[in-house]
Amino acid sequence: MKRIVRRGLCVWTVVVMVFGMYRPLKPGLSFEGSLRYPEQVEWAYNISYEQNGKRMWKADLFHAQLEFIRRAEHFLVVDMFLFNDYYRENKQYPKVADPLTETLIQKKKESPDMNIIVITDPINTLYNSHPSPHLEQLKKANIEVSVTHHVPMRDSTPLYSALWRSYFQWFGQKGPGWLPNPLTKRPYKTTLRSYLKLLNIKANHRKVMVSEKGVFVSSANPHDASAYHTNVGYIVKDSGLIKDTLLSEKAVAELSGSELYWPVLPAEKIHSKKNCGMVQLVTEGKIRRKTLQLIRTARKGEELFMMTLYVSDLAVIKELISAANRGVNVRIILDQNQEAFGWRKIGLPNKPVAEKLVHETDGRIQIRWYETKGEQFHPKCIMKTTKTEYECVSGSANFTRRNLKDLNIETALYMKGEKSISYLTSKKEWMDALWKNEGGSYTSPFARHRNRSLLLKGIFYIQKYTNLSTY
Repeated sequence: MKRIVRRGLCVWTVVVMVFGMYRPLKPGLSFEGSLRYPEQVEWAYNISYEQNGKRMWKADLFHAQLEFIRRAEHFLVVDMFLFNDYYRENKQYPKVADPLTETLIQKKKESPDMNIIVITDPINTLYNSHPSPHLEQLKKANIEVSVTHHVPMRDSTPLYSALWRSYFQWFGQKGPGWLPNPLTKRPYKTTLRSYLKLLNIKANHRKVMVSEKGVFVSSANPHDASAYHTNVGYIVKDSGLIKDTLLSEKAVAELSGSELYWPVLPAEKIHSKKNCGMVQLVTEGKIRRKTLQLIRTARKGEELFMMTLYVSDLAVIKELISAANRGVNVRIILDQNQEAFGWRKIGLPNKPVAEKLVHETDGRIQIRWYETKGEQFHPKCIMKTTKTEYECVSGSANFTRRNLKDLNIETALYMKGEKSISYLTSKKEWMDALWKNEGGSYTSPFARHRNRSLLLKGIFYIQKYTNLSTY
């Protein structure tokens, strides 16, 4: 009898694991909108760098986010992954979570009937271990808050998630905690059950704002310990893109079972002018499809320029190598993966991936490291340059399996336009300035921080093929 029970439990766990890997996506996820000809596109960035021996910080993107909120008149939807002021180090950071919270509350006070929705990830309450001060303030101000429910999402760590789904999820996470919170030194104790849920490593990783004025997609979180990160974002004015973004955000709210008073979808105004190029909203797995398409269509003599926190998706790596070996000029600026919110890291995944990219192209892929000082190089973007135009994918998704294969919840913009288009041209000039260290000290040569460790390479491949990693 015991043998039958054991076999039954094993079979059940395997069934749960397979279903968790391939469960149907909820409607509205892995979304690809129509190609739009927008009225206006602007871009903004945050950056930390060194200039004349001094550490500098520019936070234009964060200020643009606050201004985007202030300009909204009829409705506002804000979807942010990290929305808190937690950090572990004995270090002071600029306040970014408080000003965003205060600006949202002030907007609600000025326009009490305005529909304001905030969507975020349960990491901000460490999976129900404690209330989030910022989210509680928003609720008291009658702002609707939706915390994303991860259970209906596909499992990115199936070996573990099958056990969690089968035997641990039924106990919930709420209740008095006794374990230290890994994100902050504040006395926010955490339950063991919250840690068990955390180990599923899922996220609503979006960084999106949408109002009747436009759509703001970026790589930046309103998180104090992320304030010094380098990030990029785009503000797009287009009624069709607003509609697409609202539909994609509504899908996330419905995934969580949130009953929200949703904004009325705007009437689309079609623009035939191409002076701002073309813009398209893509989410989840469609970001991967657009990225691979962009790389595969690059021809000899053209350029691919990637800037990212993480690159580890095996298909993306393969296509970058193939592009370089057929004569495409491939340049990549990478984070060194040495720090993450007070935790020391060992260079995964970028160090072994960079070694592979350089080795398998005989150095044709050029890599530089961003010189961080405790922060992260946090953009997630790739741009193709031809003789006449630019083509770009940029948003919340790192170039990893977890971010690109319908596991995390992500949003990005696909953009394409002639070289005369100002926001694409200025973005490319900025990327080139980081590469060449024009106006500051930003990046260093590949050889300075390369790591040929076979142990690191072995850990990377074990994590990739078991899916027991955060990337």
